This record gives sequence, structure tokens and C-alpha cells, in this order.
Amino acid sequence: MEASAARAGSRPLESRRGRRDRIGDLALYGLTAAASALAIAILVGIVYKVVDGAWPSIHHFGISFVWHQV
Repeated sequence: MEASAARAGSRPLESRRGRRDRIGDLALYGLTAAASALAIAILVGIVYKVVDGAWPSIHHFGISFVWHQV
């Protein structure tokens, strides 16, 4: 008797979860995936703008202008 109660109690929420809960989980996974993709895109955009703004110095002095004083 105790073994069957332990098995039934091991996952109490799984038996009560409905389709709406699973759809909500998928929506949350999609939302977090979109947020992480957006964060990566923003970082790539920032790096692009920094390199684009520094391109005249990179072209004239080379990349060493970052760590040398001239």
C-alpha cells in the first residue's frame, strides 16, 4: 500500500496539468528564446557600431591603437 502511494505521490502535479499549462510552458520557452536571441542581436549591433565608429583609426593606425599610446 505504501509503495503505491509513494509512486502516486512522486509526481502529483503531472496528473493535474492540463493542455493550457503545457501551452503556457511552450509559450514561456518561446518567449525566453526570443529574449535571448534579441539580447545577442543587441550585443552584435553594439560591437558593429563600435567597430564602425573606430574604423578610421583602425584603418590609419591599425588595431594596435587600442593598446598603444601614440
